[in-house]
Amino acid sequence: MTVITPPETFESFRLSPQQRQAWLLQPDGPSQRAQCSVRIQGNLRVNALESALGQVVERHEILRTLFPRMQSVKVPAQRISHVPPSWRLVDLTGSSPAEQAIAVQDLMLQERDSVLDFEVGTLMHALVVKLSEGEHLLVLTAPSVCADIGSLHTIGRDLSALYLGKEPTEELPIQYLQFSEWQYEVLESDDEDGEAGHAYWRKAGEEISQASRLSFEAEPAEGSLYTTESHFVKLDSATWSALRAFDNGEETLLPFLLAACWNLATAVYGGQMDQTLWYEVSGRKYDELHDSVGLFAAHVPIRAAMEPEANVRQTIEHMQELIRAATDVQEYFWGAPSQESIGTDVERGIGFSFSIEPVLDNSTGTTFAFERVSACAIEPFKVRLSCIPSRDGLALEFAYDARRYRNEDIVRL
Repeated sequence: MTVITPPETFESFRLSPQQRQAWLLQPDGPSQRAQCSVRIQGNLRVNALESALGQVVERHEILRTLFPRMQSVKVPAQRISHVPPSWRLVDLTGSSPAEQAIAVQDLMLQERDSVLDFEVGTLMHALVVKLSEGEHLLVLTAPSVCADIGSLHTIGRDLSALYLGKEPTEELPIQYLQFSEWQYEVLESDDEDGEAGHAYWRKAGEEISQASRLSFEAEPAEGSLYTTESHFVKLDSATWSALRAFDNGEETLLPFLLAACWNLATAVYGGQMDQTLWYEVSGRKYDELHDSVGLFAAHVPIRAAMEPEANVRQTIEHMQELIRAATDVQEYFWGAPSQESIGTDVERGIGFSFSIEPVLDNSTGTTFAFERVSACAIEPFKVRLSCIPSRDGLALEFAYDARRYRNEDIVRL
């Protein structure tokens, strides 16, 4: 990967294809958020944590990027600024554990639903909730045009390291603006790889099936606005152990196993055995991007036809083959810059994502651990499953269109 270094100025640059997609879908500004909560146990030095977060924002330019828009222009540009993160403290030590749980949920929703000024406001928000003298919850929220699930994992890792006085990585990460400009160079290339990549996605676009309609799906009321709600599940240790045993504990087949199970379950409820599954690719195909922050991820269409006579192993291997083929050419998914990306006007039905939660830096006096990680897709899905394995289990988030489904429908699914 050849990195393009933009000049050190405050001039504006075009959006990445992913960011442009978000604005085309929501012209008034993307409402989706990326949010995580980190449980901190031990003697927390609040000032040191705030300083560490400031260093994280300085380290990753996209977390202090603004999006000015000229009048009558469809999408804004992006401009790096020095806007500091928002910082808020809430003390819940006088509340019972049950009251704390309800209050934390409400606070996280407030952070997620807050109105942002993309042109002049602060986009990175931090909330520290004091639960007891030795326990705090840190909630980090950013717009999805600035961060995806992989970004939240990197931010949490960098924050815990910097708080403990360590350097997260030996070198500074590639900045999102560099990635964006490189991605346009790739899309404009007409070499053999480029031609093969564009041909793959042209064919995939032609094969996109109509979005599945699940048997318990309601028709949205005319004029109703798309609203996402989530149902969270943590698999018990026995189920998690059984899944890991199937994969010999290596987790190499786990994303394909889960994707195949999700595809089968929704296909059965939708009565469509050759549906399109929108699979989230990380956008970090190259090692140089693994420590970078920004909207890299994209949901790409996979026509995952179910073979009635295939056994479990064959079904998983077929899903693995389809996903790896798409992942190999993921950087070409967005097409030429003069074109809109695949499916801008296509209704998304079933989505799936999988990402592994990293282990955070800890000391003998303070421990950091992810409690919940969630990043809304920039596209409006009917229902999307996000799977995040950690050391102690598998967290599942079912994000769904609240106009079409009730929570009890998702629990049944």
